[in-house]
Amino acid sequence: MITLATAEQVEKFMNKEVKDLEKKVIQTIKVLGLFYDPKEMEEDIFQFKLASKNMRSVGEVEFAICIIPEEVKKLQVKYEKEWFEPYSFSTVAIKKKPGYYSVIDLSLQTQVLSETIFAYSLRLFGEATSENYQTIFNNGLPTVIVLIDTIHEY
Repeated sequence: MITLATAEQVEKFMNKEVKDLEKKVIQTIKVLGLFYDPKEMEEDIFQFKLASKNMRSVGEVEFAICIIPEEVKKLQVKYEKEWFEPYSFSTVAIKKKPGYYSVIDLSLQTQVLSETIFAYSLRLFGEATSENYQTIFNNGLPTVIVLIDTIHEY
């Protein structure tokens, strides 16, 4: 997890492209925690850090946090519609692809935040691993499993 100190660093993190060895852009998932009042949001910050720690093995997910009120306020003004719920100064914004954000409304959060972040950070279509198995198969939703032979080219 990266700790960011300025609004500019946050924007750079959210817009950073990761490339593979062939210089192709890899679609990573960015999870950004912006907490306006660190004292009031202490439990949410703990849960955010816990989610980051628990998802370390998921290579395509990157975490960053900013807890400096002045910088969070600047971002709230600029990205109110993309990263924040109305009238909120703290948020967890998840970017799965350019221009698309999922926002976790911390004021309405009833589930453990680290579990919510984990569930929101999974790709709709992705590989089932030991880390995400329970979230994928124990969420009460129908699931389709497709087995693909990755050795042969079609």
